[in-house]
Amino acid sequence: MHRIWLLSAPLLWRGAIVTILIPNLFCLPMQRAIAAPGGTLGGAPLSTQAQSIVESVRTSVIQVRTLPLGSDSPFSYGSGFAVGAGNLILTNYHVVSDFIMDPDRYRLEFLRQDGKKGALAVVAIDVVHDLAVVRGETGPMPGLDFDPRVPDKGARGFSIGFPKNQGLTVTEGIVNGLSEDSARGAIHFSGPVNSGMSGGPAVDTAGRVFGVNVASLRSSQLISFVVPAKEAVALVERAQKTKAPTTADLVLDLTRQLQLSATETLGLLSAAALPVQPFGRVQAPADPGKFARCYGTNEKEADKLYRVAQYGCRFKDASYVANGLYLGSWSFSHRHIRAPDLGALRFASLQESLLEPGDDTSPTSRTHKTRWACQDRIVALSGGRAKAVLCLRRYSKFEGLYDVDLKLTTLSDPGEALLSSLTLDGFGYPESMAFVRRFMDAIAWKP
Repeated sequence: MHRIWLLSAPLLWRGAIVTILIPNLFCLPMQRAIAAPGGTLGGAPLSTQAQSIVESVRTSVIQVRTLPLGSDSPFSYGSGFAVGAGNLILTNYHVVSDFIMDPDRYRLEFLRQDGKKGALAVVAIDVVHDLAVVRGETGPMPGLDFDPRVPDKGARGFSIGFPKNQGLTVTEGIVNGLSEDSARGAIHFSGPVNSGMSGGPAVDTAGRVFGVNVASLRSSQLISFVVPAKEAVALVERAQKTKAPTTADLVLDLTRQLQLSATETLGLLSAAALPVQPFGRVQAPADPGKFARCYGTNEKEADKLYRVAQYGCRFKDASYVANGLYLGSWSFSHRHIRAPDLGALRFASLQESLLEPGDDTSPTSRTHKTRWACQDRIVALSGGRAKAVLCLRRYSKFEGLYDVDLKLTTLSDPGEALLSSLTLDGFGYPESMAFVRRFMDAIAWKP
């Protein structure tokens, strides 16, 4: 898609530089299909192979466009391809998300290579795997065949779609199996998935679809991701049994999917005790597994009378819902503070200032969320006490989903403390409170 999702960038996240998938308003330059000089595949030059692939799928791939109501100028672009019967088109959820979230402002349209245009309606969505099926009067379009198996590592693949307005494009790369850095099972593809190719097919040398274009890392060279075909097959089968849902129906289904995904996400943190590690005289939750990305820093500024060591983890695979809105995400962080020469009153004042809740007034939050409601109290921890501030806000469109923000600081020593923070975005209330309790139970002061 032209406007969102495909890129990532390094960010300063609670004191550390990390890389996350984020919405992005910029575009990658179009790249041609890559062919090693003199290389061959099955006896045929690679460029010839790419030409053969694009010719075999050309009449099955279209551009999917989101337009403001009353305008013929596209707001965003993506790609899609014919699947099954009944004029069904597979694309990404994020390609059609603006229409689903705001149907009073946007409409969907397809554009074929021969110039034919027409309206599109959303039939089914899978927000967790970023997939959607749409339907329109596209005319005859041969459906592409799926291969639900993940290609062997080292197999050659081809990504097809419409980067910006450059026409149908094919890029060539190597499949590297399932990404080891994704809890959702995305396929790592070392070929360019350029902005606007979202929702297009990723095919093998036989022209069978092994995945759907979804994302690339801007901070790296040729690291892209595609959604495995098995997820697309399941959604297409559901779409073939679905009639014409309203946008209200789609939002209800979206809410249900987000609720299930949030429960599964917390389920990755098993019911057993959370892993912990020491921070001075305190132990606190630490790296919970490969589905999290963690960092650590240790710093002391010359003009300050205290030293801070920081540590944090976050879930890697939140679900994109709308521009700037990701649900099913959690993160936690710790700041271990030592200030033996600061004095008890000044140290207490420092702790209090670090407990101040944030006031998120971003346009995304104002549109989709209520204001924070907060409570603070003194709570018992293993071996000591702490002051905790717990804040909650709900989602206006997704009934039953909440954001939770916990800040907590130990009170057992006037010169040493652990300030911990836990954030949950888009979770049900009962499981959120249960996890908050587990998180606090894992913090212990060691005399």
